[in-house]
Amino acid sequence: MHDKPRQQLEQFQKLNDQYEQWLKGDDEPVAKEKPDAEDKPAPKFEEVFRSDPEGTSRSIGEAIAYSLRTNCWQRKLTHSRGQNRKAMVLIGLALVVYRSQHETYPAELSELSPEILPKVPLDMFSHEPFQFTRDGSKQARLTSWGANQANDAGKVYNDDQTLQLP
Repeated sequence: MHDKPRQQLEQFQKLNDQYEQWLKGDDEPVAKEKPDAEDKPAPKFEEVFRSDPEGTSRSIGEAIAYSLRTNCWQRKLTHSRGQNRKAMVLIGLALVVYRSQHETYPAELSELSPEILPKVPLDMFSHEPFQFTRDGSKQARLTSWGANQANDAGKVYNDDQTLQLP
């Protein structure tokens, strides 16, 4: 169904976990292997590269890949948030049209299709319909809990997206 975006998020999460693990384990071996590392001058890059060009190239490639990991993850989240905003605006407009025709908001988002929308867009993070609540004909709220799929109200990190309709 929507496996590719979910697989991409899982792959990004694995990369993130590997990076965190790498960060945790990076400091200890250096200190244990080279207790007097401060006393010895570091070898020049040219010497290291000539002694092991393949290993040095691999290390440089890994360093670059790890530095880009954060950018890939942030790009994916930014893209998904943008797609969610677009979908929420589309659904919000459809809800306004529905209310003008029926004098109330629908009980479920699925009632918007196919009369107003050919297909109701899904939340990019959960790959399920957006959370939808209504208060009769007076108010409606459309919510996405974001990448962490948790209600972050009141927390410093808040990736929730909400559209409130009067």
